[in-house]
Amino acid sequence: MKKALVLICMGCVLLSGCGSKDETKETTTKATTTTTAKVVDSLGDQTTTTKKVEGAIIIGDNTEASQTTTTVIENDEPAQSDEATTTTTAVTTKKPESAPPEESFSSKDAVIIYKSAKISIDDEISDIIAVLGEPDDMYSSPSCLYDGDDKTFIFGYVTIFTYPDGDKDKVLEVIADTDEATTPKGLKIGMTYEEVEALYGKGEFDGISLKYTDGGVTLSAAINDNKVVALDLYAE
Repeated sequence: MKKALVLICMGCVLLSGCGSKDETKETTTKATTTTTAKVVDSLGDQTTTTKKVEGAIIIGDNTEASQTTTTVIENDEPAQSDEATTTTTAVTTKKPESAPPEESFSSKDAVIIYKSAKISIDDEISDIIAVLGEPDDMYSSPSCLYDGDDKTFIFGYVTIFTYPDGDKDKVLEVIADTDEATTPKGLKIGMTYEEVEALYGKGEFDGISLKYTDGGVTLSAAINDNKVVALDLYAE
């Protein structure tokens, strides 16, 4: 790469204010020629390419000629740059992953699993009987809210209450008094209050039961001496 050196020579000549315009012009020309000669002489034996920019400024009666000569010297020396090099490094910061949400209760957790039966609100009792077999006991009474009979089915230590829906009996509430009954997350009798909250987060405690509600369904864990003693699943 060719090296470029720029020399700027400023020549100022103070001219007499008594001369004519022609004299002033002549004097300005001489100043330009003299300045150019000095520039060339100062280059020695170097091979140069010279570009000139000349001009004169006349100010009032005191004539001051100002001339600028720009000389560009080109040679084959390796380019050397004194310019500072700035390196910009792009730093990519990985966005921290969001903290996992606290455990909470949802309607999908509103299930009581007993033996091989998964019991949810509004399930048909006939489907549950098909899995658990015939109940140990069954009671019925006229419904106060529906056409037909409300019924109670007892399977060991699990009691299921139903409501009539046409010719079907559907689950309204499930109460479990055995550690054989669990929820999908593993809640069961014998767990501590703190263990329940570890599964579902902070619930509503009324002094008797720790409750979780979602989608019109509530899962309640009865607490005695800081331990779960019963599970209750019911529709609001």
